[in-house]
Amino acid sequence: MQRSSRPQYSKVAVEDVINIKAFDLENTIAMDEGFLDTDAEHQHDSSITSFGVHIEGMFRAPDLNAWLSKLMQEKGADLYRSKGILAIEGSDEKYVFQAVHMMMNMGSSSELGMTHAPWAEGEKKINKFCFIGKNLNKDEMIAELEACITDGKAPDPGPVPTDVLTYKVGDKVKCNCGEWQPGTVHKLWYREALWETGRYSPYQVLLDSGNLIFVPRDTAVFIRPVDAE
Repeated sequence: MQRSSRPQYSKVAVEDVINIKAFDLENTIAMDEGFLDTDAEHQHDSSITSFGVHIEGMFRAPDLNAWLSKLMQEKGADLYRSKGILAIEGSDEKYVFQAVHMMMNMGSSSELGMTHAPWAEGEKKINKFCFIGKNLNKDEMIAELEACITDGKAPDPGPVPTDVLTYKVGDKVKCNCGEWQPGTVHKLWYREALWETGRYSPYQVLLDSGNLIFVPRDTAVFIRPVDAE
C-alpha cells in the first residue's frame, strides 16, 4: 500500500531512485569545494580520464534510475568515481550523488531533513556531473543522459482500464496501510501524472485520517468492506 498526502501529488520519492542512502548535501558542498571540479581529482595513472558534463533540464526518475543501474553494472569496475548535482522531474529539491565503482549514495535536502536551498524560482536547472575512470565513452554517456531529460510532457497514460471493480466511488472501505484504516473510495482507476505509461491503480481512497492513498490491486489483501473481519 502506498501513501500520499494532498500536497504530495507528483512528487518523486527518493526511494524510487537507485540505492538511496544517507547523504549530507550541505556538508558535501561545504567540505568539498571541488566537488564537481574534474581538475580537483588527483590522477596518478595516465590512463585514467575525467570529464564534466552540464545538461539543462530535469530528469525522468525511472529513466535516470535505469541508466545509472546499467552504468554501474556494465562500467562499475572501470568507473572509479562519479558525482553530480541534478534536478528530478516532480521535485523542487537538488539531488546529489556520489559513486565509487558500483557503490552509490544519493539524496536530497528535504528527504534528509536539511535546509539547503532548493532550486530557486526561475533558476535554470543545470545538471552537473563528473566522471572519473577508464574506457569511458564520453559522447555516448552524454547522449544517453540527454535521452533521460524530460520534454515537459506527462507520459501518455494509455486507455483507462475497463475492468469492473468491486467497489464504487463513495463506498466505505478499510485499507491495509500496515494496519487496517477506514476510508471512502474517492476515485476509480486513479493515476498520477508522472507514473509510467499504462499504470493505473484501481482505487484512490480518502482515509478517515485525511490522507489520500492509492490501492495497487483490487484484492482483499489491500482493500475490504469497512465492516469485514
